[in-house]
Amino acid sequence: MTYSILRTSLVLAFVFLLNAIVPDAKAVELSEIMQVNRARTLAAKGDYTSAISVIEDQIRKGEFDDSEELAALLTDVADYLIRAGRFAEGAETYVTLAETVAQTKGVNSPELSPIFENAANAFQRGDSLIHAIDYLNRTLEIDRRYLPCDSQALMQLLSRLADLNGEVGRGDEANRLRSLAEDENARCANKDFNSPVTKTIIDSRERKAPKDSFTQLSVYYATDRARTGSTRPDTFLRWAARKARVWAYSI
Repeated sequence: MTYSILRTSLVLAFVFLLNAIVPDAKAVELSEIMQVNRARTLAAKGDYTSAISVIEDQIRKGEFDDSEELAALLTDVADYLIRAGRFAEGAETYVTLAETVAQTKGVNSPELSPIFENAANAFQRGDSLIHAIDYLNRTLEIDRRYLPCDSQALMQLLSRLADLNGEVGRGDEANRLRSLAEDENARCANKDFNSPVTKTIIDSRERKAPKDSFTQLSVYYATDRARTGSTRPDTFLRWAARKARVWAYSI
């Protein structure tokens, strides 16, 4: 009888040990959520250094399911670095995030635009204006592929680039960009602002697309209501960069 009880106890202990060593997917997911929440709690208290360490440790251990979760973790790290006044490190983290997204979504993915812009913002706050211009130019390269030439977003981006180029003494470039920003007709006549992707979107709006064509739409959704301060629809809320893709019939 005693042996039977002992054997049962050993079996139960072994099963418990196995579960402790190889946690199931739900346990891992719960652990990830707890770590993220712990980091946010630390950040809310102003302890950004500890918050960053928690997230970086999670990244080093590979405690994320896919590239989307890795991107979310890198976004948190960049945010905490910038809040801590470590602008150069925050900018470089956004650069790493952009490389991660480019590997999975492609180098011309529209999801890169807000990441490049965030990197530029951080570089500018750290007085690295040349780097800020570089990443705003990368933002422009993406946006001009997907935004219509008369969009307010393009005008504002060109104006900002003109200002920064003026600050670093690039007068001719500043004047060129200012002209494109202020003259909508000149901008729309420029082939650089009429890419095939943009033309497809405009044709679809004007119902000129063939009846059998489809257009890919990006539907932004947020999993966190924390506002970022951005006015862009894809970055207005913290996780709005995560989005679902749907195919819509062009009529």
